[in-house]
Amino acid sequence: MQAQRIMLTGQGAPEVMKMEPYDVPPPGKGEVQIEQTAIGLNYMDIYQRSGHYPLVIPSPLGLEAAGRITALGPEVEGFSVGDRVVYGGVLGAYATRRNAPSARILKIPDGITDQTAAAVLMKGMTAEYLLERCFKVQSGQDVLFFAASGGVGQLAGQWGKYLGARMIGVTSGAESCATIRKLGYTDAIDRTSENIAERVNQLTDGKGVSVVYDSIGKATFDTSIASLATYGMFVSFGATTGEAPPFRPACCRRPVHSISPARRLRTMSARVRISSTRQTGCST
Repeated sequence: MQAQRIMLTGQGAPEVMKMEPYDVPPPGKGEVQIEQTAIGLNYMDIYQRSGHYPLVIPSPLGLEAAGRITALGPEVEGFSVGDRVVYGGVLGAYATRRNAPSARILKIPDGITDQTAAAVLMKGMTAEYLLERCFKVQSGQDVLFFAASGGVGQLAGQWGKYLGARMIGVTSGAESCATIRKLGYTDAIDRTSENIAERVNQLTDGKGVSVVYDSIGKATFDTSIASLATYGMFVSFGATTGEAPPFRPACCRRPVHSISPARRLRTMSARVRISSTRQTGCST
């Protein structure tokens, strides 16, 4: 079956992306073939294209899409030709047609368009692990979320409000601030005109927030630390301005308890807990 796809001829500027025709083979064991109708865009696509995340070149691009099943491979159960489906986390989404493992796809419920499904699946998965598992947000807690007007941020604001948290969003400009207040955020901080840490201090009566979710990285690292309450958690899940700098416990001016995905390092009584996690569906 003839189709079109975007391939990376290298890693760097957008010019490394090339459209090419290719033959899609019949789906293999456990695979389905999908005629794609909508492709989700994620900041990770930029990380992969730019070289921030190394790839074996040449490489396909894109992780998330929706469409209609046109063929089933052997040993596929629970799906039929014609089903509308969506998937995430499967490299090669920038294509008109492709094969994908059935274990990674979901049926799209009636009432949800293909475009919506492709746009929110990975961002919703990101919001879920951030607010429910990385740090389980509780009712009554103060939460600071950077890039609140982005895809993940819009979902996180509504999710946090549902959990009963006070969501404080960081965005840019009066229009974006007004938008996020309609999406679960009790307070909006304009990073272009306000000192974020000082504003957080005012909003929390000097206590700081229980958790900071920071997808910005280098430019906001110190601000995130300064916004935390005692025993607060700093979740770094993106690096749109570059990687967060090496963490020095002394920067907190109090003893620190530092957490990473690989290991737990206990130094002294903690003021701050830090969790660094790879981004899956983050948006600016």
